[in-house]
Amino acid sequence: MRAKELPRIDSIFRKKKDGNYTPDALLYQYILKYSVVLKIQNENKTYNDGSSFTVWELAGWMIVNEPNLIKKYGVKPKNVEEIKENIQMRFKRKLNHLMDLYIIEKSGTRSQEKGMGTVALYKYTEYGSLLALIIETWCPTTDQKSTENEIFNLLCLIFPIKEDSPASTVF
Repeated sequence: MRAKELPRIDSIFRKKKDGNYTPDALLYQYILKYSVVLKIQNENKTYNDGSSFTVWELAGWMIVNEPNLIKKYGVKPKNVEEIKENIQMRFKRKLNHLMDLYIIEKSGTRSQEKGMGTVALYKYTEYGSLLALIIETWCPTTDQKSTENEIFNLLCLIFPIKEDSPASTVF
């Protein structure tokens, strides 16, 4: 039996010798980018509470957005449900790695859409959201000013300045 591999933050940013991100790093980055999609959905008051997601929902979004999955399955795959079934174990492993890094956490369960069971819900921590926004700034199509404001607001939330804050925090 293999010992559990401890995840490291650099796995999200690991590059190959040619300077491109490894497939795993790209996968982690797109999992984090999904938090931005959830935020937009929340603003539009669509499905679920806008911050929690299931592996199944993540897999559906990833199939049509993550470059390596698009290359493998095509731009508009015909058998999306089957593909989701095949890749969700890989996503569960990646989510567990991100949970070990406190970037994602379980937020509860809900009834599954088909059948009688329940499925786990996940959500991004403040650190995960911050990391996702930083990654999002690399994308030239994003509204940089808006993303920078969100990063600033998240930093203020993570590191609040109070009366008893040390001077190093304030400055």
